[in-house]
Amino acid sequence: MDIVRGFGSKAALSTAMSMLVLAICLPYMWNTLAGLSREQLTDSFASLAPTQWLAALCATALSFKALGRYDAIWHRLLKTGVGNRRARYAGTAAIAVSQSIGLTAVTSGMGRWRCFPELSIKQVATISGAVGLSFLTGWAICAFAASVALGLLPDLGTAVLAVLIFVVGLWGLSRIPLNIRTACLSLLVWVLIDLLCAGTALWFLLPADAQVPWWPLVAAYILALGAGLIGNSPGGVGPFELTLLALLPTLPSEDMVAGLLAFRVVYYLVPFVLGAAYLARPMRAAKAAAPPGPADWTLAYQTGAIERLNGAWAHVLRPFGCPVVLGEPSNPAATPNMPFYKAGAKRAAMGRARGWRVARIADEAALAPQTWDLEGRSKKRLRQALRRAQARQVTIALRAGHVPQDKLAQIARHWSRTHGGELGATMGRYCPATLAMQRTYLILVAGELRGFVSFNTRPKEWSLDLIRYIGPLPDGAIHCAIVTAIRDAQEAGVCKLSLGCVPAQTGPLARWATSKTGLRQFKSLYNPRWSPRYFTAPGPISFALTAVALLWAIQRHLPRLLSRFHHHLASFSVAQLARARHLSPNHQDDKPHVISSRQCANAPAQNTRLASG
Repeated sequence: MDIVRGFGSKAALSTAMSMLVLAICLPYMWNTLAGLSREQLTDSFASLAPTQWLAALCATALSFKALGRYDAIWHRLLKTGVGNRRARYAGTAAIAVSQSIGLTAVTSGMGRWRCFPELSIKQVATISGAVGLSFLTGWAICAFAASVALGLLPDLGTAVLAVLIFVVGLWGLSRIPLNIRTACLSLLVWVLIDLLCAGTALWFLLPADAQVPWWPLVAAYILALGAGLIGNSPGGVGPFELTLLALLPTLPSEDMVAGLLAFRVVYYLVPFVLGAAYLARPMRAAKAAAPPGPADWTLAYQTGAIERLNGAWAHVLRPFGCPVVLGEPSNPAATPNMPFYKAGAKRAAMGRARGWRVARIADEAALAPQTWDLEGRSKKRLRQALRRAQARQVTIALRAGHVPQDKLAQIARHWSRTHGGELGATMGRYCPATLAMQRTYLILVAGELRGFVSFNTRPKEWSLDLIRYIGPLPDGAIHCAIVTAIRDAQEAGVCKLSLGCVPAQTGPLARWATSKTGLRQFKSLYNPRWSPRYFTAPGPISFALTAVALLWAIQRHLPRLLSRFHHHLASFSVAQLARARHLSPNHQDDKPHVISSRQCANAPAQNTRLASG
């Protein structure tokens, strides 16, 4: 109800401002129109050729296509579960109606709420506010360029302001996560396309004998649009026209008014009719389907999104705008025409058959918990490590829902400082929202919390995600946590437990693999089954560009302290991700489950023994 009351107060304030602006601008508009020749105005309007109307309609269509991208990007960032196509259509219709009615912030929000009955009003308000703020930011940058082009800013002021915008923008981009940074750059590009196409539509609708250059008219349109937005009147009526006439004084008033009337028909009336028809149709809440996939898809919140490709679900990353599928789609037969990262051998064979570039990049260590045990010579060193952990009073505690987040965050920060920072993109990183959905094993030494190990979980598959600790842990402490997880996976009926990937010893990453020998040896203690993983892309250019984007996204160190905006996105997304998995965020037991290192080694198989070594 507070949000509804907030909407009401904002609507009342916006209405008062619109009435005030109209009261000021209408007298000037009346004086301008009164001095026009009706015959000349009619002749200018009638002189517009059908090709001009058609070209203006095409430019308008491109402009509104860019407008719909705002909503698609923000729905993807906020993890609302709304598909890209549905988000684009709804956003386009809501903006088409709201720009003609006025009170854009309120009416566009109501239009989106109409299209997404499954979303709460808070979610819709967040989407509308984010779209409006991102558009205003992009418009401000474009308006600065337009002011420079029209010579409205002094040289010294232009230079100082340009340097200030560059420094502030560079600092702001460096403080936000990579996925949000990429989205901001994409939004800026779509805002630029939107404004250029809208200004071009107006340019097409000017009489042929007006002979107005394209760029000055587009620049004037961008500035006039800002005046209309500030006035907040329906369609910017009043401030928009007065600003445009003032910026283009050499253009005959009759030609400009005729072009503006035609522009109102093409850019406002036609989209309003189509948008209203779309919003008037019956709307049904989309069914939230839980996409089948591996346990690593839990990390889609951090690294990308689960999207529909060729009738199959896939984990899609977009480092610097380069789309790439991580792992395999839910349907192995699906063949989306985009690069694959960490794909299996079958996908690599399919890529070679299609003439794609293929490279072996990693080996995945996985084991079958139902047949795994501690017997055999291959696990001799693992048993020794478990005994050493037992001698150092190492215990493993499984806690969920009420894990000490402050202590875990401190451990993660310490680990990040001592290990050169966390990796990004395909690598999991510490995030309280994601950790709340994982199975977390706490490592205690003599009762003191010294580290934790987390697993992504699905009913039939688990995968190792984070290993974080403070200081030197006793030998075997991490092994004890992983063995405890394997035993729990046995009891839960899990068929596969993945220990993650290491760089391949052959192929382009063979040299880097030498620096990860210790990691491979650590995972080899569990006697896993190693499976090759490949990177494949359709063509050398796509292969090179995607490889560079992935390498930079993975290896660059993300900011250790996430911004408040990123924390807002995290809290916004937990419920959506939980519903997608048909689980509550706190789906494990609230009470701690403490397992000693001796129990870890022996339970539940009573006939298991420790070799003397």
